[in-house]
Amino acid sequence: MQEFVNIKNNAGGRHFNKNAFTEKLLGNTSLYEELIAYSFIQIPQDIQNIKKYIAEKNVEKIKMSAHKLKGTSLNMCFEILAEIAIKIEDCCENDSGLYGPYIEKAESEWNEVKKELKAGR
Repeated sequence: MQEFVNIKNNAGGRHFNKNAFTEKLLGNTSLYEELIAYSFIQIPQDIQNIKKYIAEKNVEKIKMSAHKLKGTSLNMCFEILAEIAIKIEDCCENDSGLYGPYIEKAESEWNEVKKELKAGR
């Protein structure tokens, strides 16, 4: 469980790397706003899907949803959330079934990301 505790440190403590995201978009502010709005819809949906599939014990769908969450998080420069999604994928590949703490951490991390996005950081 030590690995779980250190997720934030491994990702450098960045909830949202605004500079990297802005650079990816070449300063396109309308695309920036559109993608941020998309994330407010997509990320909670991905997290809820993972929770649903955990309850159903559907490892394949957990992995698929975690992969989607990882991709969205990486593209949006939500570094810690991407790391958590990777850990969920790893649980699927290792068949460890230890998803619970990670999905809780994902929900908590998404709340931190939202705070930064709303604050404009």
